[in-house]
Amino acid sequence: LSRMISIRGESIRVYSSSATGVKRAMHSTLLKRQATSATGAIPIVGAASCAQSTPKPTSKQLKTLFVASAVPMIGFGFMDNFIMIQAGSYIDSTLGVSLGLATLTAAAMGQVFSDVSGVVFGGTLERFLHKFKMIRSPGLTEAQRHLTSSRNVAMAGSVVGVIVGCMLGACSLLFLDLEAHERARRAQALYNVVTCMLSDSPDSSIECDACTVYLASAAKDVSPYSTTRDGEAQLKVLQDCNEDSLAVQSGRKRAILKESCSSNGTYLCVPVVKGDELIAVLEFHRNGDESTFTFDEERTAIMMARHMAIFIDNLACD
Repeated sequence: LSRMISIRGESIRVYSSSATGVKRAMHSTLLKRQATSATGAIPIVGAASCAQSTPKPTSKQLKTLFVASAVPMIGFGFMDNFIMIQAGSYIDSTLGVSLGLATLTAAAMGQVFSDVSGVVFGGTLERFLHKFKMIRSPGLTEAQRHLTSSRNVAMAGSVVGVIVGCMLGACSLLFLDLEAHERARRAQALYNVVTCMLSDSPDSSIECDACTVYLASAAKDVSPYSTTRDGEAQLKVLQDCNEDSLAVQSGRKRAILKESCSSNGTYLCVPVVKGDELIAVLEFHRNGDESTFTFDEERTAIMMARHMAIFIDNLACD
């Protein structure tokens, strides 16, 4: 036999004719309702139905999501790597040499510019491609975007985009002078040596108004540029001089040459030679038409040229 009883609006069928069976059924139902209301648990059937209500993205939507996630990261990776290489190299060969900064410090400074450029360029590229409909929105709902499959595809697209962009940005290394920093450092060291030779020993040094070091092609690993500082030593390239200049003639003849001019003063040129190879030419200039270089000053200039040949050779091997 069975009976239908009602407990707080809920109908329950009890298969018992005794009052004890009815009481047990009522007690069990009340305990279940109290446990549910105390924990606030959502019925399992409701959660399953909620999850099943979100449709899975189609294969076409996932491909569109992959492309939409990869394209901005390609722009970010390209600008990030490209700007970091260019800015880091420039800082390393300029501020790094003059201030004695480490290469990693220059790279960290360049990274600041590269990250900002990457974020700006990546967002601009994404808006540009969306504007001209070169990439489309995947058309996913908010619930679909939070699905595991959608998150994995978006992450994979971002990773692939960054890798491709960084590889494209690294192609700038093919057009970059990778030895610029070392040559600039050697040129700075050579400049310091010449300045010390002219200023540290007043009794034995040469009295001159200007000293110029013309670097020959054999010293191409020392200086990639020329610097000019008034009243101090100057670094220049011999190939940039006129063919009729005293420095070029001194280097060609491998001999000490002097020249006096009433308007420009007196010049003394001494070749810096290692074996039979011309490394540089030292040129001393003194203003005034009556002041000439003495024999002792010429000997000092020859000694300076020999020391400079040894120093440049050691710099090239460093």
